[in-house]
Amino acid sequence: MHNTKRIAAFTAIFMAFVLMFARGELGVGPDRSVKILRSRHFYRSVTVVDKSRSFVAFEGCDLFDAAKFEFTARTVYGKPIRVYTCDAWPFGGVSVTPITTRPNRKWYPN
Repeated sequence: MHNTKRIAAFTAIFMAFVLMFARGELGVGPDRSVKILRSRHFYRSVTVVDKSRSFVAFEGCDLFDAAKFEFTARTVYGKPIRVYTCDAWPFGGVSVTPITTRPNRKWYPN
């Protein structure tokens, strides 16, 4: 009797863990992120470089995010930029973070 309760509790905790950390495998695609990048940030030529849908909390996203997508795009001025988005599907929004490749030199003395 006691082992049955322990097995049920372990199974419930394990399923909650899997659903929390692997929600992105349930069907989150980059379409929502591409729409945000094009409409709110006015990026053009948006292409997907990398996708990550499992354990995105360990890759720079929040604990409640479901998927992480990395994009290359061009700004309004034609400058290439790399960004990653964290999608908090189904109840949250999309957060956009630019990836910096080098420090801004104007803040450092020569």
